[in-house]
Amino acid sequence: MFAFALNGRTSAATPRQGLETLLAHVRSASGEPYTAHIVSEAQQSEDGGTVTVHVDAEGDRILIRRCRAGVCGGEYFDGMRSFAVNLNETALPSTLHPNDDERVLQAVISCSFASSEFRAAGGSVAAAPSVHRGSTTLRRVTVQSGDADLSVLIDPKSWMPVEVDTSDGHVVVQFGDFRKVGRFLLPFEARRGDTVLERYTTRRVATQAFAPPAGLVPHFLPGTPSLGLVAANKPLQPVVSCTVGGVAVNCLIDSGNSSLGMSLELAERLGLSVTGEYEVSGIGRYVTGIVNAPSLRVGPATFGAANYVVLHDVHDYGYDVVLGADFLAHTRTTIDYAARSVEILNPQTSSPPAIPLRFDGFLPVVDVQLGAIDVPLAIDTGDEATINLPYAFYQDHPGLFEVRGRRQVGGIGGTAEQVVGEIPSVRLSTFEVRHQPIGATQARELAASGHLGSGFLSHFRVTFDYPHGRLGLSTRQNDPAVVSE
Repeated sequence: MFAFALNGRTSAATPRQGLETLLAHVRSASGEPYTAHIVSEAQQSEDGGTVTVHVDAEGDRILIRRCRAGVCGGEYFDGMRSFAVNLNETALPSTLHPNDDERVLQAVISCSFASSEFRAAGGSVAAAPSVHRGSTTLRRVTVQSGDADLSVLIDPKSWMPVEVDTSDGHVVVQFGDFRKVGRFLLPFEARRGDTVLERYTTRRVATQAFAPPAGLVPHFLPGTPSLGLVAANKPLQPVVSCTVGGVAVNCLIDSGNSSLGMSLELAERLGLSVTGEYEVSGIGRYVTGIVNAPSLRVGPATFGAANYVVLHDVHDYGYDVVLGADFLAHTRTTIDYAARSVEILNPQTSSPPAIPLRFDGFLPVVDVQLGAIDVPLAIDTGDEATINLPYAFYQDHPGLFEVRGRRQVGGIGGTAEQVVGEIPSVRLSTFEVRHQPIGATQARELAASGHLGSGFLSHFRVTFDYPHGRLGLSTRQNDPAVVSE
């Protein structure tokens, strides 16, 4: 129930010694907090400001919201996987595989490792030799799930876990300042040595049920799901007509954006108040605010009121709204670049396409072969480029392509210099795309190892199915650059 994550793995457990009696003591002393919804709050100093940390926990599930100046984002762990959570509570999985490390840590924090349910679900607990700390002898158990395990030290005076270590003796976290909250005994402090990881100001037992982050779930209206692409200043970018609060505007479908965005011009037109602080990053960075705008309609999908990041540099590109992860997380969206159309469907009524997606934060990532190099690239429909790599990646792989020129490129937050050339072969799934433009940009930050932009995607009909973690590709007719295996 503390707002930090585990890094590192440990090794196998040691022999059992009076284990069942020990676990019964832990259950009795703690009051079994894993059976309740517990809400906690802490204050942290960060970059000269104050961050309020809100934590909702029940069993091995935990939702952490970090809020600064009224803008919140965070993480969610559902007992098996970790998710990134944005300012509209849209949650996307950080990995497609079970997160065993996080599950073990949360089992210790919630004391559910002492329950029979933890072992029935595949976890294991084994007794290990005691540890002597001054005049105190701490009991020790090894808690394991999947490929991860931790060493847990239990104080026989309180029968509470007071320290979590890796098998090689590295301290993960130490718990202290135990207080009664209802029938439960809970730690109010977590530290590692002299470093305080968390110090809660309040902890309470909630009466309402634990609610996972749901995001913006749209309502789908009957009628045609297809929209035509509209002309914008960057013709390869997928821009469609939409409405916000009944006002017709152009919207960019941008898989490279973590939420929803709105131009300052549109915010002023709608009379919306800008609040909070939010850092926008692209080619550059700047601090802006957010607005809460009324309902959004894109084709058959209608979304309720939502938070939008205010963007100061998109109106001049020919659109006023950016549809990022909030939009894609609850739709099945197909962009047909050749037909200049977009199809938006309810993802629950259609079968998912075939190529697995994983997510880097809120960005969809696929495995791509650039020449002979295997590399994960983020799919970024908002980037008009074909292949856009960080300059540092190009420096590490100087033979990847021959530089044929340099140019200035612009995007959110500023401009940067890019070296450009051509790469003979790019492979994605069963498709090979030959002789593609490629660039390496001296930007502050590019996700994964770079981006596949709309220049590359324009060879295909592309289906994003975030709810199922899948991507679909089908080729244009008579495209000489694409070879399908």
